[in-house]
Amino acid sequence: MEVDGIPGLTLQSIDPQDIASIEVIKDAASLALYGMRGANGVIKIQTKTGSLQNRGLVYSTYLAMDRASNPDRGIDASTYRRLIGNNGTFQGLNRDLGANNDWYQLISRTGFSQAHNLALNGTALGSSYRLAVNFRNVNGIAQKSNFDQVNALFNFNKTIQKGKGKI
Repeated sequence: MEVDGIPGLTLQSIDPQDIASIEVIKDAASLALYGMRGANGVIKIQTKTGSLQNRGLVYSTYLAMDRASNPDRGIDASTYRRLIGNNGTFQGLNRDLGANNDWYQLISRTGFSQAHNLALNGTALGSSYRLAVNFRNVNGIAQKSNFDQVNALFNFNKTIQKGKGKI
């Protein structure tokens, strides 16, 4: 994977809001450009940059709620007791110890997730820049299946010598 010409970065290192384009190079083309590192193909990602047309401050956000629509809850305690019968064992499994827990309810939840993105695009002295900061908080439906992610991206472009060079 290559991000803005830098090989070896991962997709987790950039926020989806900062992606301008994705290109997949495979077969002989990737092998010719990248040698053995490109034998399985290369994913090239370009991030957004500042421009004279898109100056300003942009804020975007989203909120999401996740829940299981038809969970397979297995069997409850009364069904288990009926299956093990009078002697307290069911095909050699452990004995009934009297618990009445609803394990699905104990390990699951409604997951709420949110993301906030703030980007500043501008120009100064014949150059353009983009500064983006992203915060993502994702909570899955299983307990303790959450993560926080903070990304920052800074792009600076300067054209020199009347278009003959670029930094």
